[in-house]
Amino acid sequence: MMKTFFLFVFAIILAGCGVKMSSDVDKTKLIEVDREFSQMSSEHGIAKAFVNYAADSAIILSENRLPIVGRTAIGDMWADVQEGAQLIWEPDFADIAASGELGYTIGHWTYSVTDSSGETQSSKGRYVTIWKKQADGNWKYVFDSGTTDPEETE
Repeated sequence: MMKTFFLFVFAIILAGCGVKMSSDVDKTKLIEVDREFSQMSSEHGIAKAFVNYAADSAIILSENRLPIVGRTAIGDMWADVQEGAQLIWEPDFADIAASGELGYTIGHWTYSVTDSSGETQSSKGRYVTIWKKQADGNWKYVFDSGTTDPEETE
């Protein structure tokens, strides 16, 4: 009984100090935002989704490229994507800092495009996205990076 009382008092003190504990609800919300980001990519195009979900100074780090910094540069990077290309992904895990201001998602992606002969080419990989909660309460990514899976050998 006394232990429960002290835990209760400790929780009140933490709440009063403004310390926020990350919850499963927060993590679920971040995963939901990441899925909405992927859905926008699928339905409205890769460039539009990556610009829409980017924080003003977001950075994309990808293979064989210098870092891409800022919404305009991110939009320009994806503007050259072949017509009909699809990039979809699914988060596998999320976590959020105790402050509730930063979080990250890790997952897997698939990029596919139909070539001139009508054959679909695809590649798969893994990604990590770092998210920051904005002043309006929405999550925007501040960093995104991915790697391509090694080619499977038969």
